[in-house]
Amino acid sequence: MSISLRKYLIALVSLIFIAVNLYLITKNKYYGFALPAVWLVVWSVIYAYDRLWMFVAFMVPLSINFETPMGSLFLPTEPLIFGLMFVFFLKAIVDRNLDKKLLTHPVSLLIYIYLSWMLFTVFLSTLPLVSFKFTLTKLWFISVFYFMGVAIFKHEKNIYRFLYLMLISMLLTVTYTLIVHAGHGFNKEAAHWVMSPFFKDHTVYGAVLAMFIPLSVGFLFLKNRSSFQKSLMILINFVFFVGIVYSYTRAAWLSLVAAAGILLVVMLKISFKSIAIVFTSLVLLFFMFQDQIVYSLSKNTQDSSENFMENIQSMVNISSDASNLERLNRWNSALRMFNEKPMFGYGPGTYQFKYGIFQKFSEATIISTNDGNMGNAHSEYLGPLAEQGLLGMLTILAIIIGLSIYALNLYKRMPKGNLKVIVISSYLGLFTYFIHGIMNNYLDTDKASVPFWGFMAIIVSIGIYHDKSNNTPLLEAESK
Repeated sequence: MSISLRKYLIALVSLIFIAVNLYLITKNKYYGFALPAVWLVVWSVIYAYDRLWMFVAFMVPLSINFETPMGSLFLPTEPLIFGLMFVFFLKAIVDRNLDKKLLTHPVSLLIYIYLSWMLFTVFLSTLPLVSFKFTLTKLWFISVFYFMGVAIFKHEKNIYRFLYLMLISMLLTVTYTLIVHAGHGFNKEAAHWVMSPFFKDHTVYGAVLAMFIPLSVGFLFLKNRSSFQKSLMILINFVFFVGIVYSYTRAAWLSLVAAAGILLVVMLKISFKSIAIVFTSLVLLFFMFQDQIVYSLSKNTQDSSENFMENIQSMVNISSDASNLERLNRWNSALRMFNEKPMFGYGPGTYQFKYGIFQKFSEATIISTNDGNMGNAHSEYLGPLAEQGLLGMLTILAIIIGLSIYALNLYKRMPKGNLKVIVISSYLGLFTYFIHGIMNNYLDTDKASVPFWGFMAIIVSIGIYHDKSNNTPLLEAESK
């Protein structure tokens, strides 16, 4: 296109824009002024989807939840993610340029199984429309931030861009939260809502913050960073650690301790076989002495409080802590739902509409409802068990186990360098959520799903495109 023709085209589009807006103004309608923004998004989706992808990643910690007749909607991220999903599938069909290494990667294969079983249970769901919407949400997060993410991370610089953008965005959110919290004396009651409007409550805020802390710590050990970058990471780590303490989120604290334990195991090069033996022994001991353990826990009457040590002690209070007791109520309800429909479950996303009738009066708490309309199963594992049957839970566990084996072997064989640090930091960030997922589930929101699938994409992309020592089977378990 010649320069003169381009000028005429720009002038014509400008005149049309002015004419449309003048007409709308005469009707007291002003949404025409949004047309440039809409056009910018459309242009980005078609010609610069990677930049739009990065913008969405940056906006995730800052997105705001709106309740609509169709359910929760996070703006501006979810509509953009939905659009990017269409771009992904369109490019996959038209260009056919998806790397076979990605498509046939073991982690990708496990994701196919996970999505396939979920889709199958949609057709058998007790609430098909709910299940379809839930599955569509999973699909747009996975397609955009895992599959598209792996492709974008083929360029190493994009890995750092993604992580820096999300860390800075999370820094803004935590700083805002701490400022508001300081105005209320950092008291525990205010901790439940001071992160609003960016996060629903302190539990999801703590879970997501815990995912980023291993990355922020890992960035302190990267080489060839400028003085500004080093200073920025010191600031981010300080703010994040203050933020996690004053989140009063016990599950987040526990997940970070567990991640530190995994890091210690990796640093000491303890074998997978040894870990399996210790874990199996602990499980057997629990079942052998479960009556004594439950009796001992029932004597704990320490409720959560503003005192750090008292909060730690309250984690195992199953006698009077309403939060813990309600979690047990939800778990027991999920198990009863599984007993009713062990093969296919009630359908993806249906737990919150079905668990009410499975509650027992003796297990109800002051925060229970007779209708059972106050949220999910408080578990990334028991939720799928109730909604998709045994295979529903096993498919998500398979992804976690497969990714863990792959990431730890990748870290083990990679030479020292920044990418090796990124691999273990990303995995530890994911591991905090693997632990947190025992007690809560947030993967139906952009806040948790974007870092979850994004960190996974980083690990897989490094293994496919950036590992120069790739001579080890992808899912070979450590045996030494």
